[in-house]
Order: sequence, then C-alpha cells, then structure tokens
Amino acid sequence: MLWLFLVSQCSCPPMDDMGAVARSDMVFEGVVDSVIRDSVRGYVFDVSFVIKGPDTGRVVVWTPDSCGVEFRRGGEYRVFSRLVDGKLITDACSGSYPIYSEEEYDQ
Repeated sequence: MLWLFLVSQCSCPPMDDMGAVARSDMVFEGVVDSVIRDSVRGYVFDVSFVIKGPDTGRVVVWTPDSCGVEFRRGGEYRVFSRLVDGKLITDACSGSYPIYSEEEYDQ
C-alpha cells in the first residue's frame, strides 16, 4: 500500500508500509480509547497487534498541531511512531492510517 499525504503545509514523500516500518520505533494496530489535550494532542490506544516494538496493552501516542494526525475515538488504526525524548510521536508523514474506511465507522 502506497500513501502520499499533503496535509496543510506538510508535504510528505510517498512511502509504503515497509518504508514506514523501517523509519519507526514502534508500529502497532489499535483502537483509540481516549484523547489527551495538552500543548500537543495525545491519543491513548488499546493495542491489539504489535508489528514492531515492545508488546504492550496500552500506549499513548503524541502528535503535533502542525502536520499532526487526527485519530477518531473508537477508530482502529495502524500507527507508525518514533520514540522522541521518551514519548511516542507520530505525524502526517509517518504513514499512520485507519484500518477501516471512515464510511464503516459511520454505520
């Protein structure tokens, strides 16, 4: 699967899942349990499947306001993240995406 994101002022190079995994410290699939509002947004995920990184039941992933990612509470995603200063970070260029289409969530 090849993804090309152009988000606000972010211009991201094309990247497939293998490239995104190679650039990430942790890759997992999980459901958004809650949202944390701070100087950046944080999302608490219940992890269902770990592709790369430690096998943990719950993680918090942070995303910046600029070039950040919007996750929906209750949505299931494949998340590609980097470890920065002890926190998992993802942004629009990391390659994260919903496992199901938005239309399936609305049903």
